[in-house]
Amino acid sequence: MQTKDKRRQWVTVRGAAHRGSGTLVRYGDTYYGKWSADGLQVKKALGSTGELTENQAARKLAALVATHKPKARVARDERRTVPEAAEAMIGSLADDGAKASTVYGYRSAARRLRYFDGRTVDRLTDREVERFADHLQGEGLAAGTRWQVLRLLSATLEYAQRRGWAADPPRVRKPRRGRQQAPVRYLQPRDLEKVLGAYADDPLGRVMRTLTLTAAWTGLRRSELLGLRWSALDFDAQRLHVDESYVLGRYTTPKSGRGRSVPLPARVAHELKLLRVATPYDGDGDPVFAHSEGTGRPLDDSYVSKAFTAALRSAGAPHRRFHDLRHTYAVHAAKAGIPLTDLREWLGHADLATTSIYARYCPREGEAERIERAMTAA
Repeated sequence: MQTKDKRRQWVTVRGAAHRGSGTLVRYGDTYYGKWSADGLQVKKALGSTGELTENQAARKLAALVATHKPKARVARDERRTVPEAAEAMIGSLADDGAKASTVYGYRSAARRLRYFDGRTVDRLTDREVERFADHLQGEGLAAGTRWQVLRLLSATLEYAQRRGWAADPPRVRKPRRGRQQAPVRYLQPRDLEKVLGAYADDPLGRVMRTLTLTAAWTGLRRSELLGLRWSALDFDAQRLHVDESYVLGRYTTPKSGRGRSVPLPARVAHELKLLRVATPYDGDGDPVFAHSEGTGRPLDDSYVSKAFTAALRSAGAPHRRFHDLRHTYAVHAAKAGIPLTDLREWLGHADLATTSIYARYCPREGEAERIERAMTAA
């Protein structure tokens, strides 16, 4: 018959003298402290019996309990669950005039916060936030997606604190965004021409063909293209003015928050003039790329992506996103020697660092010859 090794059992050395003072226990040769905090049982290793006397372990436990600040109580009618607080925060952004795309992005990320269903923000702990971050990583989400979700959680907890729903919410540590730049994907001119020829020869196909050409030759974002009105085209000055975007069924300001003007190449101007003659929506305030089937509203962004993908497939061109037409414009402009400062302005980038991803395509005249001369001389 085997006997238990009493040295490896939990032994209470000193019980709690009063509520909240903690209990000193020993397991084998190690002292531990146990106490309750925020409705949870906390257990910490204090040190070995060879390092600490019983009195020293007791004093160390008392110091730990004293430095732990319990969460302040929030009245029952002021409590909000994490998803409820997130919805309120997002609603306040919408009321303050945040862009529809920003609100949409937050609402999309908020679905992940259902992980905390039933958990109120005033009782949320640091450990629970850490477990949530581990949960997101365990789902295989990209660092950028995890960053967005945790950014939303952080903003939600800050908002809850301002509203008095949480006195001391936990801090949220957001993951670093990946520094590796995704490869720039674009179309070669010959593939672009194949795609333009793949659209159907009907009113809707004509709109999509002109839209695709304009995207690849001006670098406008999809939302900016859909927000174009005929009044934004200055054929005499050969300029296209970007003052509006069309996002989630409503007009708003461009992503950069300010308008800009971009060159309007002759071929694009010619195709736009032909489209204006053909469309029933040719008033200055009408959208350039409108539905041709009686709605008079801009094309739906999901339809644009699907129609573009279908045209790529029909043309046998490499798979690309509609957004890659913007890269197509930027890459070929950089190859043609357009200064990055000009390209930044035409693309509507907030800073030159964003435009610098196209620097590798800029011509470096004579560089190879100089290296050859240098190496030959060496």
